[in-house]
Amino acid sequence: MADDLKRPHLVREDGRFPVYVIFTTRGGLEAHYNTDAFQTIDPVLKKLASVIHGRKINQEYWGSLLFYADDIAYTQQFQLQPALYSDPWQLKLILADLDRALEKRGERIGALLIVGGPEVVPFHHLPNPVEDADVDVPSDNPYAAKDSNYFISDWPVGRVSGGADHNPHPLIMMLNDIINRHDPRARKLAWYYRFIRYMQELFRRGISKKQSSFGYTAAVWRKASLSVFRSIGESSDLLVSPPVHACASQDASGPELTHRTGKSDTCLLLPNSHLGYFNLHGVPDGSEWFGQSDPAQPEDGPDYPVALRPQDIRNSGSAPHLVFTEACYGANIIEKSIDDAIALKFISSGTSAVVGSTCISYGSLSTPLTAADLLGRVFWSLLQEGFTAGESLQRAKIHLTREMHRRQGFLDAEDQKTLISFLLMGDPLAQPFQTKTSPKNTPHLSDAAVPVPTVCEHAYENENESPVTLETISHLKGIVEQYLPGMGDADVRWTEERNTCSNFCHHCSPGRQCALSKANNKADLKVKTQRRVLTLSKSFERAQHIHRQYARLTLDESGKIIKMVVSH
Repeated sequence: MADDLKRPHLVREDGRFPVYVIFTTRGGLEAHYNTDAFQTIDPVLKKLASVIHGRKINQEYWGSLLFYADDIAYTQQFQLQPALYSDPWQLKLILADLDRALEKRGERIGALLIVGGPEVVPFHHLPNPVEDADVDVPSDNPYAAKDSNYFISDWPVGRVSGGADHNPHPLIMMLNDIINRHDPRARKLAWYYRFIRYMQELFRRGISKKQSSFGYTAAVWRKASLSVFRSIGESSDLLVSPPVHACASQDASGPELTHRTGKSDTCLLLPNSHLGYFNLHGVPDGSEWFGQSDPAQPEDGPDYPVALRPQDIRNSGSAPHLVFTEACYGANIIEKSIDDAIALKFISSGTSAVVGSTCISYGSLSTPLTAADLLGRVFWSLLQEGFTAGESLQRAKIHLTREMHRRQGFLDAEDQKTLISFLLMGDPLAQPFQTKTSPKNTPHLSDAAVPVPTVCEHAYENENESPVTLETISHLKGIVEQYLPGMGDADVRWTEERNTCSNFCHHCSPGRQCALSKANNKADLKVKTQRRVLTLSKSFERAQHIHRQYARLTLDESGKIIKMVVSH
């Protein structure tokens, strides 16, 4: 019948009604805040569930459910045993059980909102497939998967966190923001209130039009950033650092900036925009994002200027509706307060969703786009088709999987890390582009059949062994130095790609199969590759922070460079 209708995807369509699951732990909330604070947070969560229930999103009516995974009063409604709030694997398993229980009622998990930071609902610390400084990869991907193949999501996931501080009010404020965005009564104000807000908005913006999109990139990968940003904005609206940098304290009251000022040294005040795209440097031990100079167009001043700080996001109520950042550690919120993490500061200032990486992120220097750049471009395109932010990220990851499978036949280490490290902070149902019709791709198709063949990197048995001559290494370093000056004396590490991934399994807990090997076994795909990977790494001390720069060159069996990515 599906063939006759020329809609073959119907065979895989999940026809159950979508449910917005508000997922958290009572023990985690009480341990991080206190019992009194929990009594304040709980009614807000219940209100959010009631507001979502019955809402029509992309031509589907949604149910809603508040689920404390460690509270028997909630789990016994579905004949489930409570999970230990500090065990991410138990929490992941109870979500899969919850989806099966909902199936009996003709429902499914349509989207998942995790309430609380890692202190309340812990991240999964997945094995790092890339040879870099990250010990592991904090991720929410397993919470989106029914099985142990965490590359492919079965439902969109978002997380809202009030930061590591023990004050519950930031979390409550963020939850109320989500409620107000979904509550039709909150949106339909009396005409005189709407007029007052309109006049206030004009005054705040200096009677200027709201910029639809805003982009900000390090100069060194401006070409790749332009390819991503053109999906949502004009090239002239992409700021470049350097010359642009964060304002000094005495400049904080300066005029709104665009890079069309023509000044050689200009400081930033974030404009009022609908969408925000950031492709800057991030560091694990700092809250700032940094620019990086382009050797082809050198600028006066530091090579790594401070480009954006949490205190620069001070336009509460006028923050971008949605943000995508490629910065390393752009979504790192572990042990960070709102004023220590730009992603949290955006959410607390009114942004509905921020997509970013919890650890080192990789991208291109130019086209063809790969890793984070490819993910970002597809994400923006899907968002404009009418998908929600959570669906857009979920499907962008599926697109990246298919595209890299088409290009090279498998997912390599950078692809894998991009898939598991990027997550969504905020509301997965955030939708900056309202449409009157459903997106052309059915949002709840089962994409579990997507092949996920993977390769893993293995170091040579003799770490001092090099598969190429010193002259070749010197030549490869010279190529990288054209884009990243100072990498001539970088540390060198060679790895080879293999089909077997058993070397990562020692990272997994006893009795739990690694998703890398599980993905290969499930797809029953054999990968043949003779590719080698050269990793150049060097640390620079700039602005009282250590910047670790990585360049990874993938060579085929003849020694030809077929891929190059750099850390952001």
